[in-house]
Amino acid sequence: MAKLIDKIIFTLKRVPKSYRFAQVGVHEIEQLDDKFDLLYCKAIEHIHDWKKTFESISKISKKGSILYFKHRPFFSYLGAHRYASVGIPWGHILLNDDEYIRFVNQHHKGRSREMTEFFLQGLAYPRYTISDMLRIAQLNNFIPISVRYDSPKYINQSSGFINEVDSFWDIVWENYPRVSAEEIMCGMAHIVFKKIN
Repeated sequence: MAKLIDKIIFTLKRVPKSYRFAQVGVHEIEQLDDKFDLLYCKAIEHIHDWKKTFESISKISKKGSILYFKHRPFFSYLGAHRYASVGIPWGHILLNDDEYIRFVNQHHKGRSREMTEFFLQGLAYPRYTISDMLRIAQLNNFIPISVRYDSPKYINQSSGFINEVDSFWDIVWENYPRVSAEEIMCGMAHIVFKKIN
């Protein structure tokens, strides 16, 4: 019994691992000159040029690597984040870019420049859907192994807002033809990929 306890205690001991921190943007991540098994990104909605992002990630990952995105889609109720929110539920997707800028200049004069800047530069632009992400990932040898949408706590309220807007879906799909209802209705999306080559 003592040998078994010693074995259990031994397995619980921490094995020192080497690690390092590097402050580098995802588009320059290959500067790390290393390969990783697990990659995690919590804010891809703030990163421009997802094609270049996936190309860079592909260079520093190996076959079998897992890539996990925790993602608040731009198209979701809170997708504009508070900095670009116009005060109209889903206003950031009901208005096209020109309408958004005009609305902000007219109704948010005190912070219109900051709002427009965040809307166009603080959030990924052009706008990418999760479907776009899946296609870009596939081109870079990543296959999806899980896509999960979390309903937000406020789903009853936000769903009610949709019903108050005549032709909500037609307007949104005119502005963003590739967006899915899942992205619009979710609070957070979790997308997990595996590298195949």
